[in-house]
Amino acid sequence: MSDERRKNLAGDRSDLVQTIISMLHSGHLRPDKRIGEASLSSELGLPRGRVRSALEELKQFGVLVRVPRSGTFLRSISLDSFCESIDIRAALEALAIRLFCAKADSSQLSALADLAEEVDELNGEILAGNRSVYPVLMKKDLMFHATIAENSGNQRLFDTLKKERLIEYTFCLLETEIKVPQPSSDLPVPTHAEIAKALMKRDAKLSEELVRQHILRTKTLRLLRYTGEMI
Repeated sequence: MSDERRKNLAGDRSDLVQTIISMLHSGHLRPDKRIGEASLSSELGLPRGRVRSALEELKQFGVLVRVPRSGTFLRSISLDSFCESIDIRAALEALAIRLFCAKADSSQLSALADLAEEVDELNGEILAGNRSVYPVLMKKDLMFHATIAENSGNQRLFDTLKKERLIEYTFCLLETEIKVPQPSSDLPVPTHAEIAKALMKRDAKLSEELVRQHILRTKTLRLLRYTGEMI
């Protein structure tokens, strides 16, 4: 890890939390193995206190669980839990984007459009097989959705979406364990750029529909990947 990256992690707990999640997703930290503060602190080159704080935040979000006399592990998340979380997220983000569409100024909309292009480009790299960009994609994808929620004017809404988003990414860990061929779909997932374009037009109804489709159709594709069935 570069000195610059360590500096960023040392100063920003949210970056550290996202880094730990990306390590779980990549298989660097295994779901079936204990996540040790000392070893993680040594690997990241950060004080144990900062690592402990990040792990505690992930436990509060329901991503990790503390097992007495055993240690900290990745929480097991069921299909039902995944579906419930995504359905809640779809409803809340639809509300958030409607509020954001009314409140956002032109500079916020322009910055979001630029971010949307970056996210879609990174998604393209992932689909092409370049999984090394996943940590950057996750950070920017989270930033895109968090920007909308954070600037919706409803803090409780933002806090709830932050938790559900982390649960969704944790569930994606199953991709490394379950070998199901990637299915094709006749339900295209709206891109981040399409959502940003609707916002630029101040079309609240279209923005709301696109973000709902973006979330729920992604859920459908992931369920097909995990189970081979549409649930």
